[in-house]
Amino acid sequence: MGAPPVDTREVEEVAYGPAENLYARHTYGGRFFVIGPKADRRLMVLILAPKGSGKYYPVSARPADRKERREYREWKAGTQQ
Repeated sequence: MGAPPVDTREVEEVAYGPAENLYARHTYGGRFFVIGPKADRRLMVLILAPKGSGKYYPVSARPADRKERREYREWKAGTQQ
C-alpha cells in the first residue's frame, strides 16, 4: 500500500510558497524538478512541465523520499551561508 494521494491544495501550497524555500533544477523536455516544504514542513516533490509563456503545470506530485530530503537539506544549508 502506497502513500495517500496528493491533493491540489498541497501542490499549490508548495508551488506558491516562498521562492527561497524552493529547490529547483531542470530535467528533460524543459521540465523542472522542484522540492519544497508544505506548511507543516513536510517536503514534497513536484515535476512541472512548460505550458508556454513562462507558465508551468504539475505533471507529478508526491512526498519527497529520503534521498530527496537529504538533497534539499544540503541545498538549504548551502544557501544559509
